Amino acid sequence: MPANVKSIDAIRSFRSHLKDYRDSLRQTLDILTTEVSRAVDYFESDRAAYWPSQERKASDKLAEARINLERCQMTTRDGQQRSCYDEKKAFQIAKARLQLCRDKVKATKKWVVIVRRQADQFKMRIAQLSFLSDHDLPRSIAVLERLASRLDQYVGQAESHADDK
Repeated sequence: MPANVKSIDAIRSFRSHLKDYRDSLRQTLDILTTEVSRAVDYFESDRAAYWPSQERKASDKLAEARINLERCQMTTRDGQQRSCYDEKKAFQIAKARLQLCRDKVKATKKWVVIVRRQADQFKMRIAQLSFLSDHDLPRSIAVLERLASRLDQYVGQAESHADDK
């Protein structure tokens, strides 16, 4: 079957665009892999350390607020017990903060598992594209270069045969 090649330069141009695509794909895959790793690290390291430390601080503040409230309730002023409004308010705020921190610790543990699983699945999919950019595309680029070279040789031979006639 005869080849119907219109332009060897078009093959070289396509090869050049394929190289650019491969380089762009590699760069994009590197960026995506880095971003996924940063997201996993955010949950596994940053948040996993932050919320337990906040829980400890909130627990300390709650204990302090409880002591202040009890101290206030024990003191009397002219035979009347003080209302201790500020101390009650501080105690409720500290209690709510501690509960929030406990909720965040639980949520972080849950999300660490979810994010890690999703990141692993994403990395498996990225590996397929990485194989394409590292193996299939370079092979295709080499095939196109060989094809263009052989076509150049063929055209050169055809021209030399035409000159002989």
